Amino acid sequence: MTVFTPKMAEFEGTRARFQRLRDLKLFSGWVEKASNLELILLIDEPHPLVEQDQCNFQLFSEDSSAMVQGIVIKTVADMAKGKDGILFRLTSQPRRLPAQEAPRYLVRNLEGFVDDLAGHIPFTVLDVSKNGLGLVTDFELFPKDEIAIKLLSAFGEIIMKGSVRYVRKVPKTGRFRAGVQVQGAERTDVSLWRQVVQTRNGATDRAA
Repeated sequence: MTVFTPKMAEFEGTRARFQRLRDLKLFSGWVEKASNLELILLIDEPHPLVEQDQCNFQLFSEDSSAMVQGIVIKTVADMAKGKDGILFRLTSQPRRLPAQEAPRYLVRNLEGFVDDLAGHIPFTVLDVSKNGLGLVTDFELFPKDEIAIKLLSAFGEIIMKGSVRYVRKVPKTGRFRAGVQVQGAERTDVSLWRQVVQTRNGATDRAA
């Protein structure tokens, strides 16, 4: 492996995985800020990380991934829209690896519907990748469900077909978190979807 030379900022806004070394517990979070010295991650759910915890990180971008080590400096509750922010000081040089998976990007205020026999099931999109999206909804979906999706983006309505990969309950909310793999769309919708993924900011507050 070679020393990673591009700017760490290319990982900002993407999903990262990391492991705490004292017990090998796995976590994930969103890269809020990244440099060769520090890393700030946003964590969706409560976590037991404390100052001085040492961790190994795996970061993902469109062209490559990277491995780096760091140590918890401080945590800040509710740093961004209810997420906990964790500041890490990096203790090793980031190292380049071949791209291992499509990066996932954090999005906000992107809404949509699942067209179902029961009608329109509303959902909020949490993250996107070129192959899928993570969403949260008040209505339970089921793994392997084949669904029709309508997204309300700043680039226009996007109609796609998808397959539900996983579903889990969100603690204390009564809501459901689901991962959906994009299975197909018309050429125009594919183009709009790519714009949402590339800009990471294709959201709109328009009502359906």
